[in-house]
Amino acid sequence: MSKPDLKIYNPKTYSHVFDLAFEVNGSSFEDGHECLGREKSMVVEALYGRIASIFETEEYLEAFGCYDTHEEG
Repeated sequence: MSKPDLKIYNPKTYSHVFDLAFEVNGSSFEDGHECLGREKSMVVEALYGRIASIFETEEYLEAFGCYDTHEEG
């Protein structure tokens, strides 16, 4: 069998980068970056709450955003 006769099935695959929207209430800081750096426990608690909410309500389309995609390989 010659090389042109060989048919190799190699489907393309992609990698997607998603972000997750959630809100931190009660912060002492006006700047979100400062909240992230100095109120870690509040940020993590809000993140856990949002994840739990997504599982309960299945509102994942509203919670996630895809901001980058690239072909793998």
